[in-house]
Amino acid sequence: MCYRKGFYRGWGSHQHHHSKRPHHAKRWAKQEVSSGWNYPPVNVQELDDRYELYMYAAGYEKTDFSILVSENALIISVDKKENDDQDLFNWRRYEFRSDKFQRRFELDEKVDKEAIKAEYKDGILTVILPKLEGFETFSQEIEIA
Repeated sequence: MCYRKGFYRGWGSHQHHHSKRPHHAKRWAKQEVSSGWNYPPVNVQELDDRYELYMYAAGYEKTDFSILVSENALIISVDKKENDDQDLFNWRRYEFRSDKFQRRFELDEKVDKEAIKAEYKDGILTVILPKLEGFETFSQEIEIA
């Protein structure tokens, strides 16, 4: 973090900043902004005995989703048509839509593909991917003497 005088007045406000970003900003951390709702955001958590995938996909019914395991991939998709395009003319601004999408996730050899379960509740699709026996993560808390 740069604490030199004048830093907070703007990007590159003192001599050692040669660009429009501070030197501590990571160049690889580029933010991609996507227009539309083609790829709902996903969080994946690894626990000792399973992976948990959380997809934010509000505005759908659980019957809209198709979840398929093919070879070493988990494919989550929705092929939903909007109600009536004529309704769009009544809106002054129309930014969120429940449209079609497809997300594909490569599965490793740890996942028990036959035991995958899914639940859709409150706009979040939760997919549980249990690990096969023998691939569980070992963790133990060590007491400090």
